Amino acid sequence: MARVFTYPSKYEGFGIPILESECSATPVVAATGSCLEEAGGDAAIYVHPEDVDGLADAINRAMTDEDLRNNMIVAGLAHSTKFNRPILAKGVMDVYKKVVNI
Repeated sequence: MARVFTYPSKYEGFGIPILESECSATPVVAATGSCLEEAGGDAAIYVHPEDVDGLADAINRAMTDEDLRNNMIVAGLAHSTKFNRPILAKGVMDVYKKVVNI
């Protein structure tokens, strides 16, 4: 039921909360310069984690611009499907097969 999910973290391992938000049809505002851009894809807005004014502006836009919100929700739902279990499992198996030359 969140209007927007904000994740201005400087250091992360991947950014699972971003995917959880996208799966929940919640627009995401996250930090640049980390792995978060991979987690959120083109569906999120990214701002340098120390840019307080830029972060505030991005959050405000994601909360109030209905066209932007709707586009972010649709794009987030589409992006999050790239990380479902069957696709991830296939990707891991493809790496294993490549390593052992199958």
